[in-house]
Amino acid sequence: MPLNLRRITDSLVFRLIVFGVLLMSLGTVGRITFVSSTVRDGLQSVVSTQLLSVARYVATDIQAKVSERRELLKVLADELSLDPAARAGQLSAALARHPPLVPLFPQGMALVSAAGRGVWANGTPGTSGAGHDFSQADWFKAVRDGSPFFVGAPTVESSSGVAQVPMAVPVLGPDGGVLAILAGMTAIDATGFLNAIQSQGIGHTGGFLLVSGRDGVFVAASKPELRLQPTPMQGVNVLHDRAMAGWRGTGQTVNALGQEELVAVAGVAEADWFVVARMPTAEVFETVSVLRAMIVRNAVALMVVLAVALTLTLGWLFRPMKEAARRMREMGDGSAPLTPLPVVRHDEVGEMVEGFNHLLLRLRESENRLSHMAHHDLLTGLPNRRALLDRARQGMALARRQGSGLALLFLDIDGFKPINDLWGHDVGDLLLQNLARRLTQTVREVDAVARLGGDEFVVLLTDIPDRDNVAAVASKLIEAVAQPCEVRGHTLMVGASVGIALYPDDAADVDELIAKADQAMYSAKRSGRHTHCFATAD
Repeated sequence: MPLNLRRITDSLVFRLIVFGVLLMSLGTVGRITFVSSTVRDGLQSVVSTQLLSVARYVATDIQAKVSERRELLKVLADELSLDPAARAGQLSAALARHPPLVPLFPQGMALVSAAGRGVWANGTPGTSGAGHDFSQADWFKAVRDGSPFFVGAPTVESSSGVAQVPMAVPVLGPDGGVLAILAGMTAIDATGFLNAIQSQGIGHTGGFLLVSGRDGVFVAASKPELRLQPTPMQGVNVLHDRAMAGWRGTGQTVNALGQEELVAVAGVAEADWFVVARMPTAEVFETVSVLRAMIVRNAVALMVVLAVALTLTLGWLFRPMKEAARRMREMGDGSAPLTPLPVVRHDEVGEMVEGFNHLLLRLRESENRLSHMAHHDLLTGLPNRRALLDRARQGMALARRQGSGLALLFLDIDGFKPINDLWGHDVGDLLLQNLARRLTQTVREVDAVARLGGDEFVVLLTDIPDRDNVAAVASKLIEAVAQPCEVRGHTLMVGASVGIALYPDDAADVDELIAKADQAMYSAKRSGRHTHCFATAD
């Protein structure tokens, strides 16, 4: 059958003409109203449920990142509590003993007395500075007055122009009193913090907002121009006002620009923030508008001729649409899984179902992208710290069952900073991507290569026979890194210092294993760089 003829026989108009049914004008209006309302309600229910799922996922991810920083701050605060007389001199050295804190608080850390004066350090020995006045900072006042952890208002650092978020915990004395306040500054755009929410959209025109209800400001947003801007005044957006008052859920509202949209709100309790996932209703209900216009045009042209025939056959013609609407309601209520709807006919109803299926696919793709970004480094595509910790714990459990060993190699790239300073971050990023590929190609498929941040990589070796085998792998990695690399017409050469820690010989858990490997890496640097060192017993 010719393609044009097949398209005619598949169309709703052709079937109405074939059956010779006349549709009364009142029946046409009634049917259009019913179909539009049913499909719109079904789409709104499904999309609202999906938006809420995505918003909760993002909120949970942000909550985990805040909690990670809180726990590391408490570890350092407990260490500083042991010797209050030497706290000021300890801060920079303590940061050096806790390398995970440096990438999590790249803007630096502050140790502040109860009077509001404090020192500043960024993790590099000898970089502490004293004499800063923090007495008016909201985080200082909150922790001084008894808060065990406080996320302050986002600010822009005056000298660098970097948008940052402060987090603070108390340094307690033996009597439980507040001796000092320890604070860390995290850049909003820092890799692995809030950069993901600012680079992702939903559908074609939707996106995310991260709002500080306490401070009345957008912390992050899919639209960069909204970041650190004040939230709308009360009365402009009803659902926003409810969210600022503590409401969480889904709904339909009109934003400050006069656009109608579906929104889902999920809270990040520890930071007193909430995530808004939003999608304009014009995009959500685009299929409904197309379907309504098409039915109206066909009904007006055929109203007189097809009145009787349409009265007799309307139920048969619209059965697939009713079934689709019923399935959408079930998916929205949670009584049926979110699955594509079957396309039973290739007519206008089929186009509507295909449009719904396409929307569902795009929402799933967005969710999958967010999930991948939560566990992988954005620059190199390697597993990030979270994924590495999961992999290491699994490897340790397997090693205990099999009585085998596990090695963790901590690599720091020697000579990377001068390249970054001389040729710029773009060249440095390309070099890191090249090194990531080399490291991955050097080890076995069963082994893992991860990037902790900056120029630090970790290689996890499982089922190792002996120390000599691990040393051979370390040598291969050093040799692979040392090979010249062509980047944008520049021949670049770097090296690697490798620290090695073995499980169970050197550590009993993941954090201790990483710390031992990190210490061994610094021993390798002190030994002349471009070499490897094994961890030694304490």
